[in-house]
Amino acid sequence: MIRRISSLVVGVVFASAGAVWATGQSHSVNMTLDQAATISGKTLQPGDYRLMWTGEAQKVDVTIESGDKTVAQAEATLKQEPKPTAEASVVLRKTKSGEILEEVRPEGQKTVIVFSHS
Repeated sequence: MIRRISSLVVGVVFASAGAVWATGQSHSVNMTLDQAATISGKTLQPGDYRLMWTGEAQKVDVTIESGDKTVAQAEATLKQEPKPTAEASVVLRKTKSGEILEEVRPEGQKTVIVFSHS
């Protein structure tokens, strides 16, 4: 089951830190999770995280940090929506072992980070 969780429902908050989405530039999105989610076999506990990647390639490697520590790395694609996202949200997929992070939709951005799962 896939479900979209908005920031109003679970308190997920994203803020763009450098809203320029040009090719070759570094990008980052800050997020606060109010519930645990898994990405690339790593469980992200509730808390503050920063997602970072470079460029706008079809496939990018996303580094997820908590504080100054890298806690996970995952492959993703960047999808462009026709309009900026009005409200920050994530898409989680429920599995027997818990919630898996599928997408990150930063507020005010057209770019959606879609994680690859093997």
